[in-house]
Amino acid sequence: MNAAKTSQAIATLPARGSHDNIQNALSEVVKGVNTKLARRSEFVTSVISVADDRSRVKVKLCTGKVIDVPMSILKNVRYLGSAKTEEDSFEIASGEIDISTDTGILIQQMAHEITRLSRSLHASQERFLLLQNPEKNKAAQIDHAEAPKSAKRVAPFDTTLPETIVKIPFTGIAGFPKAVTYGVPTSQYLQDWSIFLLKNCFLTQPPQVIETGHDGNRPDRPIEIQFVLDAAHGTALFTTYNAQLELDVVLVQETT
Repeated sequence: MNAAKTSQAIATLPARGSHDNIQNALSEVVKGVNTKLARRSEFVTSVISVADDRSRVKVKLCTGKVIDVPMSILKNVRYLGSAKTEEDSFEIASGEIDISTDTGILIQQMAHEITRLSRSLHASQERFLLLQNPEKNKAAQIDHAEAPKSAKRVAPFDTTLPETIVKIPFTGIAGFPKAVTYGVPTSQYLQDWSIFLLKNCFLTQPPQVIETGHDGNRPDRPIEIQFVLDAAHGTALFTTYNAQLELDVVLVQETT
């Protein structure tokens, strides 16, 4: 019955002027997209390099793949610091997709949908593993426990910056703990932080916060966090895996 209805619908399309019909249909879609309430356009990704003419940046995804992103679709780009492992060292920036254009709206909505599906799949996999082995439930709860936060010590004239999600992708070998370090930009420090999400990995020990920056007039400031992670439970030993550490951070800009 469904197939018959589909055939009938296709048969009723006009043979001529189909290009105009497609253009008219797409115009209506664009109008509909523009009238919908836009979601937040902000994203965070790891910047590997910047083109000499500043027109494009190379970013690293949590899958390990590197892609080119044109600067023309971005706005309000902000430097968030650096991250490093034993093999890699890269910079982190946040920005907003410019949704004043139809291209920006399309990219934003596709990115949100991919993120939603990815997190849904990840949650389903975790539930399946726990059902297979209930004894791992306690370990999973420990893995996802909230990490210790830094003390809220903000100097009177310093400026607190907007809360941001920092995404740190990395690659490792299951069974060999991986050290990952996040460092804040120069002249900034951490007011508050927590682990937002661990994708395909878990903490093997509590994070360690490094404080420094004492110059005689200011107390030491938290400027670096060190993590040790391994592949998610159920990953075959000695296999290569891609994972991502996501932090919820509030940075503070030092002032005179």
